[in-house]
Amino acid sequence: MMVAVAAMFAFASCDKEPAPAPTPEGGKLATPVLSVVDVTETGFTVVWDAIENAAAYSVVFNRDIQTVTENRVVFTNLNQGSYVVRVKAVGAEGSNWEDSGYGEVTGEVTGLTNVDWFTQELYTAISEEDGLYPSNSLFFTWKGTGVKSVEFGLFETASVEGVDLSQIRPNLQDFGADTDAVLDEINSEKGATYVFEELTGMTSYTMFTIVTNEVGLEYVAVSECKTEAAETSEAAQKWLGAWELTSHETITYAEEGIVFGEKEETFKVNISGDVSDPNAVLVEGFSALEGSVAYGLVDTETGDLMLMSGLTIGYDEQYQAYYMWLTYFMIGDTGQGQFFSDFMPAYIFSMDKDGKVSCEMFVAEAKYQDGTAVEITATHFDIFGVTEAGQLYFFQDEYRCGAMDMVKSEAAPTAKRFVKGAKRQIATPVVKSMGELTSVVYLQ
Repeated sequence: MMVAVAAMFAFASCDKEPAPAPTPEGGKLATPVLSVVDVTETGFTVVWDAIENAAAYSVVFNRDIQTVTENRVVFTNLNQGSYVVRVKAVGAEGSNWEDSGYGEVTGEVTGLTNVDWFTQELYTAISEEDGLYPSNSLFFTWKGTGVKSVEFGLFETASVEGVDLSQIRPNLQDFGADTDAVLDEINSEKGATYVFEELTGMTSYTMFTIVTNEVGLEYVAVSECKTEAAETSEAAQKWLGAWELTSHETITYAEEGIVFGEKEETFKVNISGDVSDPNAVLVEGFSALEGSVAYGLVDTETGDLMLMSGLTIGYDEQYQAYYMWLTYFMIGDTGQGQFFSDFMPAYIFSMDKDGKVSCEMFVAEAKYQDGTAVEITATHFDIFGVTEAGQLYFFQDEYRCGAMDMVKSEAAPTAKRFVKGAKRQIATPVVKSMGELTSVVYLQ
């Protein structure tokens, strides 16, 4: 009896239980597959097929996130470069649809290649009063409308061939505190004109300028121009050719001190015009080191030839030292001297109307840090090795010094072998611009 009742109870219970509800639709949305279309100089469009059951799409671009409902997004006012776009499908709030993974694509734009709001011209010109010639300078003119920023740089063309703009950009410069004034000039009717100085003649240069306008669009202007060869001035022409020089003194730099001696030595040099400056000459053979060339400037008023100190002519990887023309100066009557790396005369040669040449050593006035003035006199100049730390390398045991005789010669210059290995190193940093002396005033 009891068993029957239990069975009947169980059967009745099964009859009353409702059928299970259907499982709601859902899951993870499909990942969009992106494509780039409609590419222009300053933008592109990213498209994808609509994702079933997606309520919207989340777009990540340049660290910004936006939500769109269409299956396309347009990017405009872009500067040159590569841009990564990421898109995911988003399910409706409260639904069982889970956001998809991100689809990704890269868009490339060239940036503006031609604009009507900025022009750049790079050219040669002459400004004799400033010593600027087509051989040693390049002028440039900028004209613009609504230009808001400018960065620029000039490079030897050979050094930037095949180089990406991303590598050039860090080497560009602006005008610092003068930027606002320069921008006002650029945006004026006349424009802004400036000049690059101290360039090398017969050399191709490329100028890169990056400007932006009022809406932030960037334009890269690239101009190329080649400097001309200098025509040697009349004042410099009288120094060209082969010469014979005779020195009468020597100087030796030793750990225990500097030793002057008397010794007559005759050697030959050849002087030629420099392609960079009508009043500059190159003097081959003045140093006993083979292949060395000294730099000279001719004073257009006096006609004097000045051999200039402070020029770098090479670099030695082994010793990590620069080859520099340096001058040793005696300081007043102290019996002490100092190497100076400043760009200034060392030897001064004068020629009278009959062609006779006389020589004198350059004399200047320097000042100590406390303001005390002292006269300094050049004793000699030659090529030395100089490290970044100011250490000095000597390439000869003995150097010619003092005033020299100079007469015309028909013979070719002679030179000993340039031994690049240093014979002796003075560990004390002695080559620092002016050292303890803080300024130099040229004496007339």
